[in-house]
Amino acid sequence: MTPTHFLRALSLGFALHVAATSSAQGFTDVASEVGLTAALGTPDGSVCPGGLCAAAYGGTASTSDLNGDGFPDLYVAGPFTRGTLYLSTGDGSFSDATAAAGLASAPSASASLFADLDQDGDSDLVLARATSGPSPDETHHIVFYNVGTSSTPYYEERSQTSGLALRGAGNGAPLSGTGIAAGDYNLDGYVDLFVGSWQILASGCDAGTAGLYRNLGTLGPGRFRDVTRDVGAWPELGLGLSVHEVAGVSFGGAFSDLDQDGLPDLLVTADFGRQQFLRNAGTGGFTDETRARGLDAVEFGMGSSIADADGDGDLDVFFTSIYDPDREDATGNRLHLQRHDGTFAERSLAYGVRDSGWGWGATFVDLDNDGDIDLATTGGNDAYPLPSPLRLWVNQGSLPWIESAAALGVEEEQPGRALLAFDFDRDGDEDLLVVRYHGPPLLLRNDLPSVNAWLTVVPRGTRSNRDGWGAKVWVTNQSGRTWYAEVGTASHFTGVGPREAHVGLGPAALDEPLRVEVEFLGGNRVAVDDVLPNRVLTVTEPDVAPPRPRVPTRVLPDCDHDGLPDACGYDCDADGTPDECQIAREPSLDVDTSGFLDVCEGPRPEDGGTANVGPDLHVPPDGGVTARASAACTAAPSRARGSAWLLLAAMVLARLGVRLSSASTAAQARTRRSRRRSDHRPR
Repeated sequence: MTPTHFLRALSLGFALHVAATSSAQGFTDVASEVGLTAALGTPDGSVCPGGLCAAAYGGTASTSDLNGDGFPDLYVAGPFTRGTLYLSTGDGSFSDATAAAGLASAPSASASLFADLDQDGDSDLVLARATSGPSPDETHHIVFYNVGTSSTPYYEERSQTSGLALRGAGNGAPLSGTGIAAGDYNLDGYVDLFVGSWQILASGCDAGTAGLYRNLGTLGPGRFRDVTRDVGAWPELGLGLSVHEVAGVSFGGAFSDLDQDGLPDLLVTADFGRQQFLRNAGTGGFTDETRARGLDAVEFGMGSSIADADGDGDLDVFFTSIYDPDREDATGNRLHLQRHDGTFAERSLAYGVRDSGWGWGATFVDLDNDGDIDLATTGGNDAYPLPSPLRLWVNQGSLPWIESAAALGVEEEQPGRALLAFDFDRDGDEDLLVVRYHGPPLLLRNDLPSVNAWLTVVPRGTRSNRDGWGAKVWVTNQSGRTWYAEVGTASHFTGVGPREAHVGLGPAALDEPLRVEVEFLGGNRVAVDDVLPNRVLTVTEPDVAPPRPRVPTRVLPDCDHDGLPDACGYDCDADGTPDECQIAREPSLDVDTSGFLDVCEGPRPEDGGTANVGPDLHVPPDGGVTARASAACTAAPSRARGSAWLLLAAMVLARLGVRLSSASTAAQARTRRSRRRSDHRPR
């Protein structure tokens, strides 16, 4: 242990001792004291049997400074409860401003996000919908545009003209919106959105699937176009089944430049082992590099957080999952540390962060401002009695990290969902907000005694998005140590924290100057010298053209010349041409007439001896181009869904602790392959 780490450990040890032996706690729940009193409704199990709808997993909070007073404000909602807008009073308390801000009619929501959608300088509000039962009249996620002043927010709903259409809306299934992510993937200066979806009860080509929405920018600021198929961002189960057979199971996503090439990538957190790292190709599309990067080890992806957890200058990824010692398929959370070649090493066991029970929200956070990243998680499922308390893992500069919730005065056993780290009272340390599944939220004020310094950096874009989404921040002290953070990457399960970078500096002198560098999306860079600690620093982007060009808009092919973009087939070899187009031109590419390129399928005798020169997969995931929405998508979907649903049922039952025999599972797989070969339409 280095002398610096020794001092940090000593400081934390003192804090833990004080918290455990005196009346002063490390964290204190002050929710009711400061005015956060709205309780989330309790779900009716009869309308969501078995918890098989996204509403069973909701509960959201998001934060932004809505009135320009420098203090974060809050929006809290649940899938069974209308939301509440809390404005900070500037003294560490909140007042209910829901009606005054025009949000009294806002519906229930499973996820929320504040973002400046139209680049007019204030925060708009997006709500993802999730319901317990059929909602045939619901067609869009909810969008409230801020039409108030810089000091008085006021919202008008314009959901029907926003372009944020629910994918598969009106098909009689429950609505399934989950987490919302914001970022500018095409570098046009306007915020784009990704909305996750957890839905296994729907049918139809668009049913229950997650969506990527591109901001129309100067052509329509704050309005969106669904470009999910255009860019290849389509989370699915990965069983070789197409999206009209099995719906999406993603709990959310995050835009983050994980490979540091200047382009925001998309990390999708998904259930049943289908998380995805979609690398921004810079051509208007994404490529799935999940396995190549080593990010495919998660069994049941729920929440995620991104930060430089090991302090080596690049971003690392944490996923919550399910830990049940009695199940071989539920081995817990995953911590992926990035190597210098851009791949990731899974280190959750070494770091001691595997077990959060039935995990949900997660956030990296420096709890004690010692300069090392710590970790917090929520968990709990009423339908599955698995111990899932709030976890606080403290990084003392050595391994493993120490789970210290009880020592820090936190003994929260109720099921929690969204988890945000933010300095609500602006006293220089990070507090924690937990949205419970039912009941009022938990606001844990950070009362840790600490002599450590800190700095909060708030980027403000001009040519890039005004919120600073995706801005990179480096803070360097006089000893040459540099902390790295990316804005907007901390927490990604149904809620979103502030667009700022909070950096703990350890036992630094208050007069020790720091160097701060901020790179905005697009490449504009600002350096500020002689910054003193213990303050909030706003850094504004220069109003000059950024050096990095915008990403071109991708246009889908129309291989059948019917005037419609192709949207339901596979591009298994990811060459930009749908398989059906290639097979139509050259039938020998599909000797077994399965509808898929033989080079992408495992070798089978019925291939007629065709060599398998591609990956050994029965039906690989779509490489980025999908086929037209026509009879190939919609005709007689039940023909193939029988075996598909057997496989899906097996996975759901396994998640609940029930296993099917290996013989029956193998028989189902054989049936699926046989039916796929007998029907030439791609699934």
